[in-house]
Amino acid sequence: MEIFQFDGTNGLPAIFLDKRKRTFEIIGTSFPEDSFGFYEPVFKWLKNFEANPEPSLEVVFKLEYFNTSSSKIFQNFIDIFDRLHKSGTVVKAKWFYSDDDEEMYEAGVGYSEKIKFHMELVSDKK
Repeated sequence: MEIFQFDGTNGLPAIFLDKRKRTFEIIGTSFPEDSFGFYEPVFKWLKNFEANPEPSLEVVFKLEYFNTSSSKIFQNFIDIFDRLHKSGTVVKAKWFYSDDDEEMYEAGVGYSEKIKFHMELVSDKK
């Protein structure tokens, strides 16, 4: 699967995954009833990417809100990005947050402290 796209809805994020462009983006809000079921195509895409990695991958998390089950999914994604990094793929990650959203900032800090690659925390005021 080279490209996966989901346009997003109320409560479900927009997802853009493109192997040729080496991009992974999740944008919006994430509180699906079944997080594992909803994100299954993303895990399949990542499994394919990991089996045949590109030299680099640009990762963007631009979330307004996510629930606890989504946070566990995102941690799994980040663990995969960390494995990719350790195996030689250059992972460039950005975690966007609103200046008035301390929880989203803290989530980005928490994820970034658990990884070996650099995750840039980007304020909407930049």
